[in-house]
Amino acid sequence: MVITSTIGIWQLFLLLFLLLIPSIMLFGLFKLSKSSVAYNTKITWTIIILLFPVFGAVTYLIAGHKPDVR
Repeated sequence: MVITSTIGIWQLFLLLFLLLIPSIMLFGLFKLSKSSVAYNTKITWTIIILLFPVFGAVTYLIAGHKPDVR
């Protein structure tokens, strides 16, 4: 008897979930580290991103991130 291993749809969602959340969090932290906001603001955003990875990072990228205008 040959047992074949197939990936189910729930396993794909789990894999996506496990890869997507750290990626979003790290991207948000990277953008925060490169921004020119005040030190206290960076600490606050870092705590928010670490406590609420997806919500915090997306909120920072939408509301807190101000592009450098030259």
